[in-house]
Amino acid sequence: EIRFAPQLHTQKKLSQEEAIIAVLEGRKQALEKYSEIKIGIILCMMSLNSFDINQQANWQTIDLCHKYLDKGVVALDLAGCEGFFPLSHFKPFFTYAKQLHIPCTCHAGDSQPVQTIYDALSFGVQRIGHGHHLIDDLELCQKIKKEKILLEICPTSNVQCQTVFSYQKHPLKKLYDLGIHVCVNTDNMTLAGVNLEDEYQHCMNEMGFTKKDIIQMNIYAIEAAFIKKDEKNIILHDLLNALKEENYA
Repeated sequence: EIRFAPQLHTQKKLSQEEAIIAVLEGRKQALEKYSEIKIGIILCMMSLNSFDINQQANWQTIDLCHKYLDKGVVALDLAGCEGFFPLSHFKPFFTYAKQLHIPCTCHAGDSQPVQTIYDALSFGVQRIGHGHHLIDDLELCQKIKKEKILLEICPTSNVQCQTVFSYQKHPLKKLYDLGIHVCVNTDNMTLAGVNLEDEYQHCMNEMGFTKKDIIQMNIYAIEAAFIKKDEKNIILHDLLNALKEENYA
């Protein structure tokens, strides 16, 4: 699942819809060439340094997400700057998205305290981007665990942005050991200079994970993916077989 903010592609007269259509065409070409993979596009609303500056653009992103849902677009996200104003300000956007039956994730609990995770949950999201400050609230950990809310953790991004001190001190392993559904992501591959394999190596070499743990986190990721159930089951079958083989290794 690949996410991008169409409103950030309009500086040279391209509309949000034209940006989405271009990305969906790229997705189509990729699927024609690599039929064994699945690709879902997540559209991002943006939190900028002023709440009022792009409200209209965010409303438009929601409407376009609804228009192209199940046509390659699979969900809505909120990304951008944390901390300039309360995350709770964005609740009306998520309420509208919920009325349109759009699946949602939301960036929270990265540079800002655990309260932002409470805010994101109040939006009705199924997943949370980053969210590693969840470790600061063990009661909320149990709620997240019970509801199987997935945390989309990005270790390298967190270290580079200094929201955690190092890979070794990252709370991802503690969250995983608590039974929280977590998965590993690259965040921005270009800026971070990493791919997913690099993240897995950091997990195993510096954060205490095993190959079995990596497979299990991928199972969590697929279970929470925004793709169709029959598509999930194909991937889950392969992952469960890999997990079984690792158990006997």
